[in-house]
Amino acid sequence: MASSKFFKKLNSFNYEPVVHILGIIIVVLFIINLFFITSLTSSLKQKVSEANEAARPAKLDLIIINAPSCDKCFDIKSIVANIKSGNVNITSEEVLNFKDAFLVASEYISKYDIEKLPTVIVKGELNKTKLHETLISVGDAYVFTKQTAPYFNIGSNSIKGFVTVTIVNADGCSECADIGIALDQINTGGIVIQDIINLSEKESKELTDKYKIKKLPSLILSSDASEYSLIKQSWNSVGSEEDDGSFVLRNFLPPYKNLETGKIDGLVSLTYVVDSSCSECYNVSVHKNIINSYGLKIAGEKTLDVNTPEGLEYTKLNGINLVPTAVLSSDAKLYSAFYRVFTQVSNESNGNLVFTSVELMGTYKDLQSGEVITPKQQEVQ
Repeated sequence: MASSKFFKKLNSFNYEPVVHILGIIIVVLFIINLFFITSLTSSLKQKVSEANEAARPAKLDLIIINAPSCDKCFDIKSIVANIKSGNVNITSEEVLNFKDAFLVASEYISKYDIEKLPTVIVKGELNKTKLHETLISVGDAYVFTKQTAPYFNIGSNSIKGFVTVTIVNADGCSECADIGIALDQINTGGIVIQDIINLSEKESKELTDKYKIKKLPSLILSSDASEYSLIKQSWNSVGSEEDDGSFVLRNFLPPYKNLETGKIDGLVSLTYVVDSSCSECYNVSVHKNIINSYGLKIAGEKTLDVNTPEGLEYTKLNGINLVPTAVLSSDAKLYSAFYRVFTQVSNESNGNLVFTSVELMGTYKDLQSGEVITPKQQEVQ
């Protein structure tokens, strides 16, 4: 009975408002869903578009201006090749020679404040590139300005970085160091040598007086050497930069001729001091191999035995108590690399350098005690 009443009420209930409300809710949900789908689709399209745009090669126009008659000048081709290696589309490439296309080239040079040639001007979709890392921004373009020497200087209408080397030789000095070593180092450093002038000591008198050169051989670099960072940064360690811009080599390897004394400095005398009664003592001749490795010029060598009057007197004169040993004349001090090391294992006596760290070499004899000593490391071996 109760259930029949419930169904009668249910049948009499008005569903129309409920249906309307549900319909409205469905429509609203559909609109909201459509909005999100549309927004997501639009966002995805935008991101895809941005990705496609980023991947699209930048459209660029190149204008290359070469230096006139300068085969050895900076190679702009490597810079152009680097630009082309990126994600770019070169839509045009204009190659001009400063001399042959002077009027057109001059317009570009004036517009973009160009001072050195060769160079490259890049125009177009620059914001899609990373060319700002190697080029500078000038107006509506990027311009290459980091030319290394040699290059053509527009202001002076001349090529900068072609160096003339004047070699000043010492007369009567066959033992003198080979200045060609310095020349090779200059060449290795990338300095472009245009001309080499060789002068004798007599022929160079005016130059040696002008630059107050005291040692020969030497060399003089023309002022264009200042275009090279290697020279500007390191030359003060080997020479001087003069008021006229020239670079004079002053600290070259011995032997050399001292123009103030007329003598050859850097010829080293080597004296071995031994005790002939010590058969166990190390072979003193090993010193020569070490000395030769530092490039010392040995002008003469002799061996003195402490068992002879001459040898005994020599040990007293130079304060030698441990033998065998090696003694070098004072000219050895002119070899800076050797001298820095040798001072740690030697003493100076009467201007000579006496090797004292004999325990590093092997078995030796103490002249004061008469004892023959074998270093512990030698005993272990």
